Amino acid sequence: MANVFETNAAMSSPRRIVAKDCVGRVTVSTVFLCIDHSMDFGGPHEPVLWETMIFHEGSVTSCDEEEFLAMGYGPEEAKYLGQEQWRYASHKHAKSHHEGLVEMLRSGRN
Repeated sequence: MANVFETNAAMSSPRRIVAKDCVGRVTVSTVFLCIDHSMDFGGPHEPVLWETMIFHEGSVTSCDEEEFLAMGYGPEEAKYLGQEQWRYASHKHAKSHHEGLVEMLRSGRN
């Protein structure tokens, strides 16, 4: 089990970034969380250690569709934005889903 110093060092390491891509004004970021986020209280579980998030340019907070439209995004873009988040139990799944999200944004698919 890692102590607080080891966890702090891991959280500060650039190696925890699995992938980061910008598509227009959108950033897709996938990172190693360093701490199990499974939220399973009791019983066996797979540790959830990776996370992908989508951020829009200029903010890291959630916005509603009206705010996106006011910032110049179209209704189609607003569907993708708003600080969506996914978590994973494997590096492979995290990387694969990240790549799929980037491809979806680049192609304009919902």
